[in-house]
Amino acid sequence: MSPAISPDGKQIVCFYLEDQNSPVKLAIIPFQGGPPVKTLPLAGQLGTNLAWTTDGSAVVYVLTSGGVSNLWAQPINGTPAKQLTDFTSERIFRFAFSRDGKQLALSRGTQTSDVILIRS
Repeated sequence: MSPAISPDGKQIVCFYLEDQNSPVKLAIIPFQGGPPVKTLPLAGQLGTNLAWTTDGSAVVYVLTSGGVSNLWAQPINGTPAKQLTDFTSERIFRFAFSRDGKQLALSRGTQTSDVILIRS
């Protein structure tokens, strides 16, 4: 789910399930295909929107807890993930880094829905 190609074009990262009962992980897969060369844990529940850092040393993703989203970076060397943003409200829907990695664009907001019962 949510594949992203590495800056050098040699690898793909995606959310990955080893089986139906396992937790979701990050998997790094060769661009040519084949099994994952590395799997990494997520810092929390399933995230959204994966992106590589410009130097290819980490993968950034969104984690939402209690209706609040933040960005987390998981180094591909396996060291623990670190939280990049510290928002206290709203969700992050999408994000992207500038080509040089010095700027970040993201869309945030609230998500609402209504339930309507229609009877004949």
